Amino acid sequence: MQITETISEPLHREFTVVVGATDLDAKLSGKLAEMQPKIHLKGFRPGKAPVSFLKKTYGKSLMGEIVNETINESSEQLLKDKEIKPATAPRVDFVNPLDNVIAGKADLEFTMKVDLMPDFALTNLSELKAQRLVADVSDDALNDALKRLADSQKSYSDKGEGSNVGVLASSDAAFRFLKRELSGERVRQHMRAINHGQVKRYEAENMRLLNFILQDSLGGGGSASLKTDAQGKTHALAVLRMVIEVPQDVLDATPAP
Repeated sequence: MQITETISEPLHREFTVVVGATDLDAKLSGKLAEMQPKIHLKGFRPGKAPVSFLKKTYGKSLMGEIVNETINESSEQLLKDKEIKPATAPRVDFVNPLDNVIAGKADLEFTMKVDLMPDFALTNLSELKAQRLVADVSDDALNDALKRLADSQKSYSDKGEGSNVGVLASSDAAFRFLKRELSGERVRQHMRAINHGQVKRYEAENMRLLNFILQDSLGGGGSASLKTDAQGKTHALAVLRMVIEVPQDVLDATPAP
C-alpha cells in the first residue's frame, strides 16, 4: 500500500492511497482458499473445486467485498499512523473506475479527504462569572403581552357539512362561458350523489374564478363523518368530470393546458 499526502492544512488533510491489483488478487485467492473446503459444486467432489474455478464463479462478488474491506482497513490504519482526529467521517473518492478494479484490470487508487478536530484547552468553568440581567416590566406591558398571546391562539373544529370547489378559467372568453353555463343548480344536479343540500356560487371576476359551496356534502366532516372522503378532497375532481359542450370560438380563445 502506498500513501501520499497531497494537502496538509491546519484543519484539513488529503491523501492518495494506492493498493496494487496483485495485492487485491492475493486477498481474493486467500479468501477463496478459506471457502474451498465448505463449497459443494456440481461436477466436483465436496470441497475439491479448484480455486481457479471458484475465482471465475465468485471472484467478482467477493472482490467487491475485498475492496470495501481494504478501503476501511487502510483508512483506519492511515488515521492511526498519522495520529489524526477527524471531525467528521473521511470522504473517499475513487481515482480508477471501480469496475476495472473489481475486474483486476487496475490498482485500487482513491483519495481520502479529512477535516480535523481543532486542538483546544478546556476552560476552568469555576472561574467564569455570570451576570443576571433584570428588567422592570410594568403591569400594563405584561397585560398587553398576554392579550396579544391570547388573540393569536386559534381554535379548530371539524369542517362541518359543506365543502367548496373552485373552477378557474384560463381566458376571459372561457370565464364568460362558464358564468353562463356553470350555474350552482347545474353543479348541484351533477353532485347530487355526494351533496344533499344547495350549492351556492360565488364569482371572483379579477381571478376568473367561480367558487361553489356544496352545503351538505361531508356528512359532518372530519371525525364526525363516516364518509371515506371526510374532507372533500376529491370533490373538485368530481366537478371536473362534468361534460359541457364548448363552442369552438371559446376554445380558440383559450390556451391549451
